[in-house]
Amino acid sequence: QLFYLEHPALGIDVFAWNRTDLESELAEQIAFLWDTYASAEDGSLTSDALELKRNLKQALREVLDAA
Repeated sequence: QLFYLEHPALGIDVFAWNRTDLESELAEQIAFLWDTYASAEDGSLTSDALELKRNLKQALREVLDAA
């Protein structure tokens, strides 16, 4: 059985063979999306990327030094 999770507005599209791996894949993809889009300068992004950045910032918040 393959677990699959998608959220097009946030650019999320992950799959894994079990829930533990799915959670790991999701965390990695969110970190990548945040670093690539949410943290990027607006001038370096296309209009689609700016929309993704807005969606990410509305849905998520960055927690610094989380342990």
